[in-house]
Amino acid sequence: MGFEVHEIIDGLSGISEETTRGIAWPNSYSGVMQIIKSGGACAEYAYKQAALWKEIAEKLSDGEHGLIITHGGVVELGAVASAPLLNHAEWGDAAGYCEGVRLHYEGNAVVNVTIIRVPEEYRLIHN
Repeated sequence: MGFEVHEIIDGLSGISEETTRGIAWPNSYSGVMQIIKSGGACAEYAYKQAALWKEIAEKLSDGEHGLIITHGGVVELGAVASAPLLNHAEWGDAAGYCEGVRLHYEGNAVVNVTIIRVPEEYRLIHN
């Protein structure tokens, strides 16, 4: 991806079988929000991801950017839990391969999320 690896964090990849089943990936961001609202393992995992992502962001200096590479399902859970008040229906379907989200923080809060998509002609279909 063109960046040097500075740290490997196990918490970005470990997802239980129960959470994997519960999210039913690929699932849209709005679908993930409904799953989180229902509580349980997915909600717990989502809020742990949001806290971890925030912790990573807090280590960055003004103007710096961080890149987190993780798995489908983890991306959606972490993004939605990081910005629970935003309109997730606008975010569309689950992140595909090599896709993700850009979180925009102001202070301690995520104020905007940009969905990053691979151009359609290069996109792999989820099956």
